[in-house]
Amino acid sequence: MQFNYEILQEIYSSGRVRIEKVRSMSDNQTYIQKTYLSNKNEGLNAIKMLAQIKNQFVLSVIEYMENEEQQLVTIQEYCDQGDLKTFTQQHIGYKMQESIIWSLFLQMAYALLQLNELGIQHRVLLPENILLLARTEGYQIRITDFHKSSRQTLCQLPCPAIYLPYEYFFDGQYTQKSHIWQIGHILYFMVSQKFLFPQTTLENQIKEQLRRGRIQINISDFYSPGLIKLINVCLTIRENQRPNILQILRMREVKEAINRPYYQFSLEQKRHLMYWINSSETTISYPVQYSFNEFDLHSPKQISKEVVVKKNFSNSKLPEIFQQKQHTKKYSSDRQLEQENLKTEIKRKEDIFQQQQFLSQTQTNKYYVGVVKPIFYHKKKQQIKIDNPPRFSIPYEKQLDSVFQNLLDSKKQLCSELIGDSEYMFLRSQIKLNKTDKLMNYMQYRYPKVNSSVILKQINDIADLEEQRSYSKTKQ
Repeated sequence: MQFNYEILQEIYSSGRVRIEKVRSMSDNQTYIQKTYLSNKNEGLNAIKMLAQIKNQFVLSVIEYMENEEQQLVTIQEYCDQGDLKTFTQQHIGYKMQESIIWSLFLQMAYALLQLNELGIQHRVLLPENILLLARTEGYQIRITDFHKSSRQTLCQLPCPAIYLPYEYFFDGQYTQKSHIWQIGHILYFMVSQKFLFPQTTLENQIKEQLRRGRIQINISDFYSPGLIKLINVCLTIRENQRPNILQILRMREVKEAINRPYYQFSLEQKRHLMYWINSSETTISYPVQYSFNEFDLHSPKQISKEVVVKKNFSNSKLPEIFQQKQHTKKYSSDRQLEQENLKTEIKRKEDIFQQQQFLSQTQTNKYYVGVVKPIFYHKKKQQIKIDNPPRFSIPYEKQLDSVFQNLLDSKKQLCSELIGDSEYMFLRSQIKLNKTDKLMNYMQYRYPKVNSSVILKQINDIADLEEQRSYSKTKQ
């Protein structure tokens, strides 16, 4: 069988799996080719689980196929900086920058938030399973090795004992808070360049230290008190005293890190984070549950995923994981469209609620009070009769309407480039309803890198121009 990939280098090989660096003959891009030598179902379970996760911080599968030996082969995204363990060991002898540590943590926290929403327990969140890519804006993570998340039972150690939490040893369970313990391990490894327990420590010795609560967390004063506090909180031994991901995100130190330029989340990701941070929920109580049982190769089970492509080969027994039956395509697409429209409307309402909530807050020491008029989009504006002509900073003349329009367009374009269309529409609706200092605080909170006074001045000019032109036309 001819694969359209050229093998460049063998990265890892064992009796279970072989990992190679390859180059695509079609687009000349570099990828990772992972061949499952013994257990095909292991790879299929990982593919099925990844199909449920739409997160840029999770390693994506480009396509999967069978080779001539009927072994499962997956083509995955290539991470040029290797894994986090190797990356940290390269810093031995000097301290890793705190900005890098915060950036990687925020990405891990966002990925973990979505895993909790889906009811997925990774169980092997280790430095070896976090891969790094170098981008112009900084390092990006990719979480990998999901096959153990679905197959391990409590009688098997899902990962080395040094990473396992108290509740796994003594309560026989693995919860959402167990991820927090492993993130604490990763953060401690990055700041101290050593593991919480030596890798040669026996399982019984680890259990005894956890039972007695005798773990030593020694962190250099080189790092800020906020980062040190975060690590200590994540490494709380007892599960009932350890915070969950929502409580971590609501920590003052973490919220400050989100607003600082450690990592620039997209508008949708920032909205997602702020929804949970401002929510009254204490836990993600009702995650969407998925069944991750092993595949039966003779009874294909189907789920949908657009970005993954399955190659159809003759005599292939691989299940059609990412393809729907022909007669169900129309129904599924219609239903998916309705769900997307519903999600868009929900996000729009959530965004409006958050904006109203923030604008209604006037800071006085530690407390917030105040009231703001509600915002109503999609309502037809009623014409208001004005007896006296308003005063404007820029006079309007009918023969200069095209000049006015060009001026409006240029100011709107400037605002859209800096803060986006949706944020511009929101501020435009509030510019005449709220005090400037309140809007200034809002802008500095949402966009710390943008000159807030310039944006508000442009929006205020736009409001004046539109009001004056509307007034002049009604008088004609």
